[in-house]
Amino acid sequence: MSRRVTLQRCLRQWLPAIPEWEAGTIIAHCLDSASLRQVAPQGAVRLAAVAFVRHACTDYEALLEQGYGVEAARHFVAATIDEVLAGWGAPAPLCGSGDHDGTQPQVME
Repeated sequence: MSRRVTLQRCLRQWLPAIPEWEAGTIIAHCLDSASLRQVAPQGAVRLAAVAFVRHACTDYEALLEQGYGVEAARHFVAATIDEVLAGWGAPAPLCGSGDHDGTQPQVME
């Protein structure tokens, strides 16, 4: 079985309601990324899907442009990422699961 087919099956199993265009974009990223080609298919689709949602469906880029650091920006968009993934059928939250250390994110000067 080809890697593309394996990735597609993993993605559909994890996110059964993901729209076709988004699924195709995520699979293409998994296949094009040298680092994701080194990751098992389930992990690759999860990493690629979270990155896709972060950049395409949240204010992540705007937060970075406003001077927030990467970790702070990721913290602020975690709940939105989980909402989008849940809408696509993800069985459990991934990003808003409390990995923040409790300190207030700071804007970089």
